[in-house]
Amino acid sequence: IFNSGFSDNELSVYGKKFFNRYTLSGDLNYERNAFNFYGMEIIPANDEIRVNNQIYNKVSANTALATNFTAKSKLTYRIGLGYNYLFDKYGASEQNGIFSVKLINKTGRDSSLFVNFQSDLSQYKNNSVKQDNSLFSVSPNYSMSISALRVNAGFNLIYENGINNKVHFYPAIELYYKISGNYLVGFGGMSGNLVKNSYNSLTQENPYLSQNIDFNNTNEKLNFFGGFKGIINHYSNYKIKGSIV
Repeated sequence: IFNSGFSDNELSVYGKKFFNRYTLSGDLNYERNAFNFYGMEIIPANDEIRVNNQIYNKVSANTALATNFTAKSKLTYRIGLGYNYLFDKYGASEQNGIFSVKLINKTGRDSSLFVNFQSDLSQYKNNSVKQDNSLFSVSPNYSMSISALRVNAGFNLIYENGINNKVHFYPAIELYYKISGNYLVGFGGMSGNLVKNSYNSLTQENPYLSQNIDFNNTNEKLNFFGGFKGIINHYSNYKIKGSIV
């Protein structure tokens, strides 16, 4: 197709440092995506405004500190910090910072408590508007096994601060039962989540997106699911799943 060329470029640097009890990791990334607007009316060469292509530049940095798991470990954690900056050819930009903490406390031989905290802050602006969109969440989950049955029960509590200022509560329940060892496992449950929509995520789905955007997050209220999974041999496994939203 005439004038449909594009280019995708990416550069990443990452590393890990291992200590006796901890692992420190980090990465730096740069992405550049350029493409033409094609299939539109040809703009005269002497036109003062030539909107005929788009360029996205994204710079990101992430670091994490995590405990090394051992057979004697009862409490393990991972602390993460990330920053992303996205800007395009026409003055739109978005800053995003994420701070997260993941805790795992082994409470017994076949039981554990999982707790996730996350603070996800974003600010989008262009030549005429500025818009904030932040999520703060806590997700505790308790897992235990009784014979062939494994139960995961908890909830997701999310505070949304942006166009909408709301608190969302979602139950999170999963059941697994070994019908025939690891060869046939039945499972089912229910969950929900608030999916954040940002300039970064939306332009990945549609790079031709307009700059005039209202960032309404996606509220996945309740999702009921169930199915079967298992192993076939040492090299393959299977999973059959159905869900109702």
